[in-house]
Amino acid sequence: MWPPADVNYEPILKKMECRPVPKEEWRDAPEFDKTKLKKVCALEHFPGVYRTSKGEVVDARPHDSAPTLRNF
Repeated sequence: MWPPADVNYEPILKKMECRPVPKEEWRDAPEFDKTKLKKVCALEHFPGVYRTSKGEVVDARPHDSAPTLRNF
């Protein structure tokens, strides 16, 4: 199964200068926190994929194990 279910995305997002914000807190959360991390919201049906407030996609899934031709 890909992406693996046991991936902790928070450290990956932090390297990408992002922080996950729960959907319930999205409207009130500041765009950037004190450490300059941008808020992102998880896409419910795509584990490891997030969106920014501008609609940009942030893909934190492990690409080295993705089922692609490059990896076969």
